[in-house]
Amino acid sequence: MSHTHRVRILPLGDSLTQGDGNPSAYRYHLFRLLARADLSFRFVGGVFGGDWRLPPDCRYHSGRGGITSNGLIAYHTEGSEYYIPSWVEAVREAEVILLCIGANDIHRGLEPDGYLTRLDNLLALLYRHNPKIMTVFIATMRTAWSTNEKLIAMNADLLDPAFAADQAEKGRDVRVLDFNGAGAPENVKSDYPPDDGHPNESGNRKLAELWYRGIADRIRELSATLTPADATEPPKAAAVSDALSVAVGSGARITLSPAPGGEISYLFESDDAAIAEVDEDGTVYGRREGECTVRVTAARGLAHVGTVAVTVAGNRPDVLTSYPVRHTPAISEEGYVAPEKALRPTAGGVCVRYPHWIEGEIVTRATYPQDHVCLAFDMTAVSAFPTESAGHLTLSLGDTSLTFRNFGTDMTISAGGQSVAIHDPTPPYCRRPMRLVREGDTVTLYRGGVILGTLSGASEAPRENAPVRITWKEYHAMIHYFYDLTVATKA
Repeated sequence: MSHTHRVRILPLGDSLTQGDGNPSAYRYHLFRLLARADLSFRFVGGVFGGDWRLPPDCRYHSGRGGITSNGLIAYHTEGSEYYIPSWVEAVREAEVILLCIGANDIHRGLEPDGYLTRLDNLLALLYRHNPKIMTVFIATMRTAWSTNEKLIAMNADLLDPAFAADQAEKGRDVRVLDFNGAGAPENVKSDYPPDDGHPNESGNRKLAELWYRGIADRIRELSATLTPADATEPPKAAAVSDALSVAVGSGARITLSPAPGGEISYLFESDDAAIAEVDEDGTVYGRREGECTVRVTAARGLAHVGTVAVTVAGNRPDVLTSYPVRHTPAISEEGYVAPEKALRPTAGGVCVRYPHWIEGEIVTRATYPQDHVCLAFDMTAVSAFPTESAGHLTLSLGDTSLTFRNFGTDMTISAGGQSVAIHDPTPPYCRRPMRLVREGDTVTLYRGGVILGTLSGASEAPRENAPVRITWKEYHAMIHYFYDLTVATKA
């Protein structure tokens, strides 16, 4: 690996590159596919992303939500009021560009007949900044979920062989990848949340597979033929856990040194997911009694780190079985301190959209007992801006609350005047369902079957009923969803 060139890949485009639903869109899943194929590469870009699952030198990209093809032209045009020098520097560093642009042209009223002209102008700029760009891959826009005639017409123009031939005559290696062609996975409804059509993790995984299929051979060719000026040895790593025991329905995290989120990105794989599944952060979940093995590798260079023998035995009473759901909150329409479109209920949950605009509060109409209670929810957060120290998002029932800071990696459980801080680098978008359970003077926070933190010794809460509240102030995260937000009382 030390004598193989690391191909510099620039992901460039709109929110399908930047991420809407998580901070890396398809890029994390593409990273996994390229790493598993033992390809030598790194991502470059004008923006440093916040996806902890990627090693730092693969968190860069040049994606911007809502951008059009004309917008990308302005970003790369010196003298433009929208010129971004860091984006141009990324182009000058890039050897391969993954371009995904066009959907917002339709949304912003740009004529589809001018799409290829705008693309040609953009490509001319990119090659002017860096004549040594090896290949530009352009993805067609996915149409499995859309009947928009303008979008379909733009794709047809892009796929016309005359476009690639024209680019070749200009000395540019431009290759169009048909994301709707033979072998493309069908986008089922579950791949797109009901908010605005951006793909969820399942959809992003499929987009990554399409990118990988189109670029892998070229990345392999370039890494073998270019002078290895950007070659590095993969960082060394060692697994600490040799064995792990979990109960059915429970979980535990593999101990690693150094921990994920540093220079190393780990890949985990269970040889029998029916016995135990393993998450991207190395958390193992027991599914049925038995034994299996989890293989741990360091993604760069696929350095074998170790194997962990997993034994699954016994049963952990499930939190939601012990606390059957009695109520689903109905969100109050009164007292919103926010624009009308900023807050809206979703199926079985709550969407807090753009909470960084102002402070605000959502309060349920129903009330619930405070002493024996479980707040259960799945949570999605989209990180987009730097965090203010005062920023927070809090979910509470009476005096029992869970507060998120720093995009959800820092949490605080509070009850009865006591509090305990929790740091978990796993961001909310890849978390298992969370449960905040209070029994008397003890409050426990679960992620799946794993205990993230416990607060003991809180004074007894009053037995009066209280509403569920979601409050926030200066919490710089773009969108928050609380899916399937429910309250359960002890049977």
